[in-house]
Amino acid sequence: MAEFKTPLTFGLKIKELKESLGLNSTDFVRELKEQCGLSITRSYVSRIERYGAIPRTSVIEQMAKVLEVEPSVLLGIAKSVKLANSLVRIKEKYD
Repeated sequence: MAEFKTPLTFGLKIKELKESLGLNSTDFVRELKEQCGLSITRSYVSRIERYGAIPRTSVIEQMAKVLEVEPSVLLGIAKSVKLANSLVRIKEKYD
């Protein structure tokens, strides 16, 4: 089983995915509130991205939802967003 790499890898993945969706930290925080009812601050997002703060599992799941990926992508378990999304589509096909 793949190991969670480092907190900084997690933060960089959040930043990369936000940017790929055209979201800045303000937009991301707003989407978390609107889609998930989660209230976090931009400064907390910055701590995650820059300094490796790791949120609770429930927060990771909600971030993944807004970023349109599986939590495993954020944790570095899935090798790529495309792979993770392909696995989800396959799973949905057979469920």
